[in-house]
Amino acid sequence: MVLLFSYFQVNLTIKNEENFSKMKTPKKAKGKFLFYFFLIFLLLTILQISCQKNHIQTAWDAVQIIESRITPPVFPEREYRVTDFGAVGDSVTACFEPFKKAKSH
Repeated sequence: MVLLFSYFQVNLTIKNEENFSKMKTPKKAKGKFLFYFFLIFLLLTILQISCQKNHIQTAWDAVQIIESRITPPVFPEREYRVTDFGAVGDSVTACFEPFKKAKSH
């Protein structure tokens, strides 16, 4: 009885391993994997080429290039007194409308 049981157990184990080795991943999964693999590869290649083109060795080397492209905003010289638009500075009166008028002026 024990020999018969161990024979079936070994036989089932072998069949399960054979079935597992015969299993194939679906074509869609392979296609998605390959697509994302090549997409990442392409992006890394482009990044490497652009870094070599700008002579960037590390991220800190790119700081000067990035800073050279930044321009500070220019604000026109304006000064408004909200009291000219009806605001009262008594800490009691709501001055929403005078602020809106001054902002839109």
